[in-house]
Amino acid sequence: MKIALIDVGVSKTSIGNETKIRHFSLNNGEMVEKYKEPEEEHGTRCFKEIMANKKTSNIQILDLNISDESGTLQVFPMIAAIEKAIDERVDIINISLGLTAYSQELFDVCEKAVQNNIVILSAASHKNTISFPADFNNVICVNVDQKQKEKIKVVGPSTVTVSMKDYIITENEVEFDFSSSSMACARVCGYFCDVLGDDPLNDKSKVLLKKYNIKLHHTDDIYCNNPLGESEIKTILSNNKVAVVFFPESAVGDINRNMLHKNIVAYYDYERDGFYSFTDDKETDDFDVIMLLSSLYYDLQFPSAIKEKYKDYRIIYIGNFLEKSDNAYLCDYDNYKASEMTVLERPVIAIAGVCSGLNKSDVQIDLLSRLKKDGLDIKAISNNPVDYVNANANVINEVQLNFSNLKNEIGVYKVSASYAGVEFPFYIKIQDTTKPVVTLNQVVFNVNLNEEISALNLIDKVEDQSEVIAYFLEDDGTKNTTLKFTKKGSYIVNIIVEDVVGNQAAKLRAKIVVGSLGNHPTLEGIDDVEIVQGTHFDIMEGVKASDGNGNDITHQIKILKNTVNTEEVGSYEVIYSITNSQGNNIQRTRKVEVIKNESEKKK
Repeated sequence: MKIALIDVGVSKTSIGNETKIRHFSLNNGEMVEKYKEPEEEHGTRCFKEIMANKKTSNIQILDLNISDESGTLQVFPMIAAIEKAIDERVDIINISLGLTAYSQELFDVCEKAVQNNIVILSAASHKNTISFPADFNNVICVNVDQKQKEKIKVVGPSTVTVSMKDYIITENEVEFDFSSSSMACARVCGYFCDVLGDDPLNDKSKVLLKKYNIKLHHTDDIYCNNPLGESEIKTILSNNKVAVVFFPESAVGDINRNMLHKNIVAYYDYERDGFYSFTDDKETDDFDVIMLLSSLYYDLQFPSAIKEKYKDYRIIYIGNFLEKSDNAYLCDYDNYKASEMTVLERPVIAIAGVCSGLNKSDVQIDLLSRLKKDGLDIKAISNNPVDYVNANANVINEVQLNFSNLKNEIGVYKVSASYAGVEFPFYIKIQDTTKPVVTLNQVVFNVNLNEEISALNLIDKVEDQSEVIAYFLEDDGTKNTTLKFTKKGSYIVNIIVEDVVGNQAAKLRAKIVVGSLGNHPTLEGIDDVEIVQGTHFDIMEGVKASDGNGNDITHQIKILKNTVNTEEVGSYEVIYSITNSQGNNIQRTRKVEVIKNESEKKK
């Protein structure tokens, strides 16, 4: 039995000698077999929960550490990890993590894993919100039900719950059970090790169907077996008060409430975990039917926790909207006006396919060429610029590309492809995707009590084409551009530098020593300066030194180098040195530029 644990890493110190484990981590976006020390315990705890709940000894763990420098969960490392798990022919993939944004690429790689006879387990969201990959219909979603007595309870075609009452943690010397879907997912993974066995020829989907009635690739019972037509939906709307659940949840902000059907009375608020009136935004249960409205993709699972909470209501799924206009039947229209109708001036041939990879562009362009040869005045339209050039070899040879407006600079540029005398314009967007390259002044900084420090001032050098900001990233996700320490001690801080378009440099770690624990002196006021030729330059003006304990030792500063000649225009250096009572020394170099007059000063 081979298990892929996709998480933030498993610590080597938690692994027994009897456990077979291989460690993988990210390298330039790919998973390579290399150990990376985890920065948090989440992955290690999941590993322990798997091992504690399996009986078989014939087990191998693949530790796939997808943490990157940004410190945030990203979709493409997860995809790379699943690809690696497929290549390694694992039996189970455990993902006790989740993303809030839908990704078609993530869905496709999960489907690829399932087609390779791999079972994927993923933890449900703690907030009852949509979470991926848990809410894909080809993934087993695992949640917690502290009241259930069953070992595993199936609450949907591909959703299971377990009790975590025996998962006890201690905090502030108080013990309590921890309702963690992450650990629940790992626990189910341990159970499945024994259920699925180690025979690679077993059809795992059939085993799960027979033992638990887990149905992968089947629609949920909240969906209509026979999709509702527009007239049926209108009938429901006409005879019921309706509450709606939007997916994605941000879609509620795009709704024109004045245009909604009069019987749509409430919407689901994920954060507040309840339905709220469109009229006064107060919590309400005055409705008859719940509609889940999805505009992103087809197979969406209704969050099991919401489904359980509102099980007494009829729940209807309406999805796969291609355009906002597709859900026009949810709006109130008395009738259509003639002025709003469009009359076709010429026949239209629509070329469509049921899936990608059907060479629709080949058919379209070939048909366009044939009809033009017959002397017809014909136009071709496609919503995908690639269609104009991604055709068969004969077509490509006759396509002329015009990239004359394209520049190697950030921006949006209009270009075109021409074929059979018809020009097809499209746009190329050049984005800044390069992460800033950053170096710190030093790795240990000594500061005084209540002294405000700026993240940007700790940076020595930044290489990037855009403007950047720097901030301290707290464990809870809080971002602060400055920090002030009110207690003596030694602190580790994380520094993030990102440019204006959101590209983040690798996370930097620095040590801040505050107050009496400081054992390194500090030098302040040593900034590069410009002075006018012939004027006086005081090399000690504004310069201060501290012993690292808050004591002023400015008088002990030594000048190791001073080449400044104010009578001659040029560049000079002054090197300052300070040593505290513990013998610790630092040196700082100041650049002094002598210029002819004030007008030459840099702004």
